[in-house]
Amino acid sequence: MESWRAQPAVFWAFVLPGALWLLCFFIAPLALIWLLAFGERAGPVEIDITWTLANYAGVFDPVYIGLFGRSLWVATVATVLALVIGLPVALAISFAPARLKPLILLLIILPFWTNILIRTYAMIAVLRTKGFVNFG
Repeated sequence: MESWRAQPAVFWAFVLPGALWLLCFFIAPLALIWLLAFGERAGPVEIDITWTLANYAGVFDPVYIGLFGRSLWVATVATVLALVIGLPVALAISFAPARLKPLILLLIILPFWTNILIRTYAMIAVLRTKGFVNFG
């Protein structure tokens, strides 16, 4: 197997699309938000970049600290509940007999299929003969 240094064009052919995607859809929007964070509101939809730190000082307002604490509490409770429910189920699946494993997994995954099922029936109603789209 050859080193990528022997063929740099192949290396850049693989790296460049991903790098451009990250630049356009992650780094550039993040930089714009960071730049706007140093601005002040000049109108209903305008922001002047005045290089102020007042927006960051506002984070330490007691209201925001309370909301952040509540968010951490909800995240902690959700994590603990997921562990308390998910770990025994995972252990039950792993220690179940081989013939029962697919059935248990199906019973767990089945509720997540309802969204797909409802959308499928809706598309059947829309696209069938004498449906909403093809009513001629």
